[in-house]
Amino acid sequence: MKKKIVIGITIVFLLVILVPYIKNDILTFKYGEMFKNGYKETGMIDVVDYYKVFSYSENEAKVFYVCDGHETGNFIYFKKVDGKWKMKYYDTVWSKTGSASGFTFPLYY
Repeated sequence: MKKKIVIGITIVFLLVILVPYIKNDILTFKYGEMFKNGYKETGMIDVVDYYKVFSYSENEAKVFYVCDGHETGNFIYFKKVDGKWKMKYYDTVWSKTGSASGFTFPLYY
């Protein structure tokens, strides 16, 4: 009985950890191309190492961009305006310099 409980807890733990990563990878695979260069709208971010789509709907999206050299992690929020994706705003959630000390879940850096 104890072995089943341990196995059950382990499975739940793994699902809690893995499912968000899988969700973001699926969203990035399906919709990522639309946001490949979206970071350029900030005027502050020049190069990114990678990006992940965290949420997507017909009219809004939330994309996480990790800047060159993993210096910062930025959420950029997009809204569809006249059929095109436009940045609403962005939020630097973490920075190597310590000027932003938030985090993401799932964790990317």
